[in-house]
Amino acid sequence: MASASGDFSIVELPTGKYTITITHPGFEAKKVDNIEVVVSRTTNLTLTLGVASQTSLVEVNAQAVTLETSSTALTGIVDTRTVKDLPLNGRDFRQMLKLSPGVNAANNSVNGMRTSGNNYQIDGADNNDAFHNTSAVNQGGVSGIAGTLLPIEAIDQFSIQSNAGADVGRNGGASVNLVIKSGANDLHGSLYYFNRNEALASPSPVQPIGAKARAIRNHQYGVAVGGPIVKNRTFFFVTGEGQVANAANSTLTTVPFRRLGRRRPHAHGPIRDCRQSAFT
Repeated sequence: MASASGDFSIVELPTGKYTITITHPGFEAKKVDNIEVVVSRTTNLTLTLGVASQTSLVEVNAQAVTLETSSTALTGIVDTRTVKDLPLNGRDFRQMLKLSPGVNAANNSVNGMRTSGNNYQIDGADNNDAFHNTSAVNQGGVSGIAGTLLPIEAIDQFSIQSNAGADVGRNGGASVNLVIKSGANDLHGSLYYFNRNEALASPSPVQPIGAKARAIRNHQYGVAVGGPIVKNRTFFFVTGEGQVANAANSTLTTVPFRRLGRRRPHAHGPIRDCRQSAFT
């Protein structure tokens, strides 16, 4: 789209690095490489074409944006490489909120706002639980086990905006948005497995001397595959992840006794074999 002042706007571009070539009769052509488009950030580029005395092409490399001048929002971006390499506890994408300044590591609130003040999105679409107003995906259910899990391998980029504008959110807190990966012209994928076992962990500092370590077993595994359907036009990306957890936790509750009106406490045994799976 072009404005009356000659500004051009290209919207809804997938994330990635681009090359722009600008030409006009009577002016020298200009080519700009490595223009990076990231989630939740407006990328501005100011170019001036000189008068051409002969056919010529000027090539320049785009510089990294050090100061955002078109928006008052403070945006923290987690790129593809960082998303892939981060050792996230439980493989939960919400752990990436802690990489941004102003985030409370205990409850993921931002700049003193309520936790329910965050607006969660996936590819710009709503990802908020209607009742608790928290992230619908990866939300803890029974015994803290999420009912729906988003595999980390499916995430291309992750962003958190504090002081975000009304165009990107409905809440007073931060706007949390992530972009899902897509396929490419080359067939690619990954196969992974993560394990947590109490035998490989240090003893708890509050554990009695000589006490047996509490069993904590967590197995997370998955696969991701992407590639072309029609080269340069249509692509596919599929990922699936499973988790089998064994945590020897005890919970205190009450159950009816044989005599009417009497109850006695009953400690349930270990919570074992909590399974979940996710696909995108």
